[in-house]
Amino acid sequence: MHNPNNPLQLITKVQVAYNHIEDAELLVEAILDLKERTDLDTFYTIGSYGNPDADQTLQDNQVEQIQTVICGRAPSTEKLNQYDFEIKLAETRKPTQNPCPQELTVAVHPSSQKNGFVAHFEVEVCQTDSFL
Repeated sequence: MHNPNNPLQLITKVQVAYNHIEDAELLVEAILDLKERTDLDTFYTIGSYGNPDADQTLQDNQVEQIQTVICGRAPSTEKLNQYDFEIKLAETRKPTQNPCPQELTVAVHPSSQKNGFVAHFEVEVCQTDSFL
């Protein structure tokens, strides 16, 4: 990805694969080589590069992934969306708190899904006029 603050822009890895190969699989395949050849500590990707295997590989190699675009449906303009929240991470890079735009903070807990997390806000509090 192009970084406007960096005067030197280099292509450090090119991968070609069939369209049915997940982007995250390519990341897992490439990260060891990139880490060995460069001082890689931060990796900018789009949302399709995230999955549990890629997350673990990046963590094992002490590389921070910053996703610039989240994949999925277009966000609703009628309600709050994930990007409206500031997710606080522990040193383990696991989320610990999730303050809403109105600064109400709740704890984040592991979900029943593999490597997922959930934060529960009180419906009575969030449905007041001050939150709309």
